[in-house]
Amino acid sequence: MDRVAESLFRELSQVENIYVELIRPKMVRVFSILPKFRANSTAFNLDRFFNRFFFYPLKLFKVRRQFDIFHIIDHSYSHLVHVLRSNISIITCHDIDTFMCLIKPEADDRKLPFRLMTKFILSGLKKASWIHCVSRSTLDDILRYKLVEESLTSVCHNGVDDVFFASSEEISAPSTLTLIHVGSTIPRKCIKFLLKVLAGLIEKIPKVRLIRVGGNLTNDQLFLARSLGVDKFIHHYTDVSDQTLRRLVSQSTLMLFPSRSEGFGLPLIESMASGTPVLCSDIPVLREVGLDSAEYAIVEDLDDWVNKACSLLDEAIQQNDLWQNRRNLCRLHAKNYSWAKTAEHCLNTYRRYFPENKVL
Repeated sequence: MDRVAESLFRELSQVENIYVELIRPKMVRVFSILPKFRANSTAFNLDRFFNRFFFYPLKLFKVRRQFDIFHIIDHSYSHLVHVLRSNISIITCHDIDTFMCLIKPEADDRKLPFRLMTKFILSGLKKASWIHCVSRSTLDDILRYKLVEESLTSVCHNGVDDVFFASSEEISAPSTLTLIHVGSTIPRKCIKFLLKVLAGLIEKIPKVRLIRVGGNLTNDQLFLARSLGVDKFIHHYTDVSDQTLRRLVSQSTLMLFPSRSEGFGLPLIESMASGTPVLCSDIPVLREVGLDSAEYAIVEDLDDWVNKACSLLDEAIQQNDLWQNRRNLCRLHAKNYSWAKTAEHCLNTYRRYFPENKVL
């Protein structure tokens, strides 16, 4: 969410007659700095809890009268509304994952303390003046489970940073076919399935390689990669800059995006902006964002994914004109998404809450 906040902040900062400040307190370490607990995950999680529910709210409480409006960019921090004036609080909701332990408790084994914490976060979401949803699919989920009233919501798509449009050089038929996946390793990202797709592709096209950008693989995912014999075909990158991410994406042949659920799918549209075609899961939100410019495969259907990926890679190698046309169509589609448009939508929402004598 940091990238979203920074991109929106940059655009809003360019608007005349308003002052914008990005409030992002540094994490205060209490438990994890103790010598015996530095490598202890429990100590780190305790620090995260106290920062999220004590230090961050305290910071906002101190400045709550210094601004006319507060925009919380991450819905998992919705509880911060409780220390603000709720009639000037706007929240961007990316997905409903945070609230699933309340929506479908039978499918989530979270303990009571976690559920109580989530209820507190949800109560903040319900208290906000307005909710921006990053996709129509996210808004539909919110309305389906009656989390907030429809009259207090709107769809406000994420944008693409200009850096991803920086170059449009053509890439001739590659000697090494490079796949790329960008995202975390949480279950809904389907990393284990991604590894199986890679294994299936290597059997048919031995020169395929995968670039993974995001968190390190879990122990289970690493074990599967080694069992499938694909670990040596994967290159991992973490904490990369936008410029580095853009370079990795634009130099790749094809992005694979096998998530079973997403709120928006920012890597998909960033890949398109870089001119790298995408094969992604056939789910409503990715259809909404990618439209006809992406290729789709059935969620976790191995044969469908391998066959369609092979077809696209064959096109990249043997049908250069078709491939370049595909890449150009991806770039053209991605131009529909910009942070300038997102900022304009936000400004239109902000204006609802300013008296007539305010200049905005």
